[in-house]
Amino acid sequence: MKRALILTLLVMTGVVGLSANADAIVLKEPGNLNIDSILSAEPLLDEQSYRREVVIHDSLSTVEVVQVRDGLETVSHKHHHLTVWVLRGATRVTLGYDKSKVPAGTLVNIPPGTSYAFHNMGNTPVVLVCVYTPKFSGKDRHFEN
Repeated sequence: MKRALILTLLVMTGVVGLSANADAIVLKEPGNLNIDSILSAEPLLDEQSYRREVVIHDSLSTVEVVQVRDGLETVSHKHHHLTVWVLRGATRVTLGYDKSKVPAGTLVNIPPGTSYAFHNMGNTPVVLVCVYTPKFSGKDRHFEN
């Protein structure tokens, strides 16, 4: 059900179609991208705690594939709504003061102005698909202490 919700969101933006493979993101323009292809082309290096790869950036939204080895700093966005699909692994997500363990297949909704952080709960990198609306330039990213 949760996977269907994020996939519906991606399709509703008008920039993504779906393949029969749950790990595939099919771009309507310019071509197809597969999660495994993205991860192998842009691997998380030993010295990196996380790695972000933008796979869609248009006038309506930005979609990133994010690999998390350890954790991401606590951050908020003043103007951006963020939807995160935990594709692989298990993570602890902090939303404001609430902390929850979030397994693969879970959809996380983060409204504008909400502080959040992700921390890996396992031994392999967590893989997230992050959808920012409107399109994300990084200018409204506010790191919390």
